[in-house]
Amino acid sequence: MARRHHGCDRGRFRRYDSGKPVARFYAWELLINRWNEPTFTPSAVIAAFVREAEGSGRRLAEVSLRQHFDVWLRTYCPPRSGRVAEDALDSPLAALGLVRHAGERDGGGRKEPLYAFDMGTKRSITQALFRHCLIEWWEQRPGSENTAAFADVASAPLSPGRVLRMPEREVAARLTALSNDDRFEFELVESLNQYQIRLRRALPPERGRLAAVYDDPDDFYGAELNG
Repeated sequence: MARRHHGCDRGRFRRYDSGKPVARFYAWELLINRWNEPTFTPSAVIAAFVREAEGSGRRLAEVSLRQHFDVWLRTYCPPRSGRVAEDALDSPLAALGLVRHAGERDGGGRKEPLYAFDMGTKRSITQALFRHCLIEWWEQRPGSENTAAFADVASAPLSPGRVLRMPEREVAARLTALSNDDRFEFELVESLNQYQIRLRRALPPERGRLAAVYDDPDDFYGAELNG
């Protein structure tokens, strides 16, 4: 099993201290929040960039668009050499294995790399990291209700389930584990034959949250997912 990482892409969930929204990196916005296919190729992503730019009245050089995509790809996809991100000058998020090489695809008479999101069980994501991402999403979601639909946690833009490409079964298992532990802020409840997440106590202070992720060596993979 790959070494566990507790890093979280906090820029995708948070605002700056000024309270102004963070302008999300567009490649991240497109591929994480809007891309619904399990695979992608560089040419397909660049074509989507072009459509977006033209729709906003901008014309960008293809080389700039490709560099933009390459930055995102190196952030999430481990190098093909097999180096672990900790041992190389790569993003630590690559060690989470959320994006991987998936072979090649014939596009326009030439072959190009094919990449895939890991849609399976996320053994590299600790329960502490999942809770951290849930807290950050909860604070930034629209409205101020103390409940949220399970479907939103599992698949809404910026949600833990969406960002981590986590199967619904795993999201449900992790939420159930949080709900069954009185130390934590969230509980899973059923209302009108639908599951909701309810905030049962105030969220912890922001100071120290990330440190708690690093300090907690929990291993979620026991009876919760394997039973």
